[in-house]
Amino acid sequence: MNYENIKLEKGMYSVPGKSFIQVLEDLDSTENYIGTSLEKLDAYQR
Repeated sequence: MNYENIKLEKGMYSVPGKSFIQVLEDLDSTENYIGTSLEKLDAYQR
């Protein structure tokens, strides 16, 4: 399993038209975790 390390930045909270979780999902999609124990978690929870 290859986990993404994402550096959280203040600007991620103010991307126009996207929530913080949507920005994280763009960087580390839940689709990458299908079939794993992390499948039911969103990018923020991971």
